[in-house]
Amino acid sequence: MTEQISIEEDITVGYITARTFPEGALEAHQKLHAIVPFDPEKRYFGISRPENGKIIYRAAVELKPAEADRLELDSMSLKKGEYIRQKIEHFRQDISSIGRTFEQLLQRSDLDPQGYCVELYDKEGDDVWCMVRLDQTDSARVEVAVDCGNSPKMQFLKDFNIAFARADIDALSAAVTEDIRWNMVGDQLIEGKAGFTAALREMSGEKPKAMSISKVVTHGKAGAVNGQLIMQNGKKYAFCDVYEFKSVKGDRIASIDSYVIELKP
Repeated sequence: MTEQISIEEDITVGYITARTFPEGALEAHQKLHAIVPFDPEKRYFGISRPENGKIIYRAAVELKPAEADRLELDSMSLKKGEYIRQKIEHFRQDISSIGRTFEQLLQRSDLDPQGYCVELYDKEGDDVWCMVRLDQTDSARVEVAVDCGNSPKMQFLKDFNIAFARADIDALSAAVTEDIRWNMVGDQLIEGKAGFTAALREMSGEKPKAMSISKVVTHGKAGAVNGQLIMQNGKKYAFCDVYEFKSVKGDRIASIDSYVIELKP
């Protein structure tokens, strides 16, 4: 039976990424428990979603922020908000029931497009809750004309722009460096993550009704995205954002030059 619950605060977790999925999921949990022995006071998770064309699975444990650094684990946050969930009792009798349950949950049309499939294991380890976060925003409709293929940097920029359209300030702030430089050409220059976040909060009241992404290109430490925005008042804008990554790895943005032109009716 599906039910809806509310998670009141973000949950910080440390995790081990499985080498493969689904075959490597058990090994990832074993590696995690070797680092963090079972503690009945902690919550343990399996976290997965498609990334760059394949399912990425993470075996995870709830941690305080300082614990993840001390244990040298990668960390992430499971966002607070409304979730739908189903409970599977004695799941080890039929491991495939987890996949079938998520297939059912993912039929919903009101899910968070940037969310995860979350397995929450009970204290005894016999049962598991399968959970998926619901969309918490009055989300803009996003159309992406370009196929990002298997390019991690192209996918990163696509996700960054989708987060911008949906005013996901946490995701945007996590994607930039502390000394981010955002030049809104002809308008203002913003420097530093605090200023960047403050500007996003000011803009969040004017979320677009729709966004279309036409092209995403990357080369070395550089990248660019162009497309169009339709605002709630019907005005249309063409945009082009030119990015510089902190490194060629392309996992954080150091600078953005934004060009925006209002289109005539």
